[in-house]
Amino acid sequence: MRHFVYALILAALLCSCGGRAARGTQAPEQSVAPARAETFRPVLPSAMIPPEEQADYAREHFWDEFRFADSAYVAAQDSAAMLQYFAFYAAQLATAGDAGHIAALMSRAGASRHAFRYFMGIAEMVLHDPNSPMRSDELYIPVLEAAAASPHLDEYEKAVPVRDLHLAQQNRLGRPANDFAYLAIDGSRGTLYGLHAEYTLLFFSNPGCPMCRDIQQYAMASEFLRDMVAAGRVAVLMLYPDEDIEAWRSYAAGIPAGWIYARDPQQRLRDESLYDLKAIPALYLLDREKRVIVKDASDMAVVEQAVMACESAR
Repeated sequence: MRHFVYALILAALLCSCGGRAARGTQAPEQSVAPARAETFRPVLPSAMIPPEEQADYAREHFWDEFRFADSAYVAAQDSAAMLQYFAFYAAQLATAGDAGHIAALMSRAGASRHAFRYFMGIAEMVLHDPNSPMRSDELYIPVLEAAAASPHLDEYEKAVPVRDLHLAQQNRLGRPANDFAYLAIDGSRGTLYGLHAEYTLLFFSNPGCPMCRDIQQYAMASEFLRDMVAAGRVAVLMLYPDEDIEAWRSYAAGIPAGWIYARDPQQRLRDESLYDLKAIPALYLLDREKRVIVKDASDMAVVEQAVMACESAR
């Protein structure tokens, strides 16, 4: 388990990183006066277990010593340490292609109301907070599904998880992105699926957004991306999803040549929840058939690396 230290460092950043504007996340629920100071320690494989079996062993046994049904025990946990443990579990043992272990964890957490709400809070901070480096809809979907079906939450408490589940299920990795119409700054109209290129970069932005400027500058400085755009192999649609038309127009002068600078004239993106726009900026990379390769990233380097990987695999 040599990546354990790196996962802990990554998790420690969760509470300090900043960036995209978004609603606040809920900290793991904790009692005012925990009865005991017993702390959880995960079950990790011993050296006696063959290296090729260690990951599977950890997936199955990591949480074995956690007493989910004991509310006092849950309340006694150090939430910072638990964030680190959960981050390690999600980063090293679960995968976006198989989130069954997250679903199994939430099922075990359902042993008590307190444990269920506690793990919901941890999962939200690690997997859902827009500023978390480990944000992943694919891993968070089982958490939301558990919340929507949980007897520990009333209908009012389920409203936000149900909404977030609907959003998380949109534009999933490997699946076709939702189509929409746009109005470009030059007055022309088009649709996402009307863009014909090997890759489409969908860039949701706001005028005056510092991170949006950083993304734009990175793309302009990248010789690889500039060449791909100039060759028509990457189509960039920089889209403003809000309603301040004057602010949108005032930003047009700085848009790179070859990009489509547009807005959503009918506000369908937000009104119909076609995309999760709680946080801006948001980058989506799509293939020729508009299947999602990168979802809701906030770092252009991630997009650049994904295109390079696709090119190398050709």
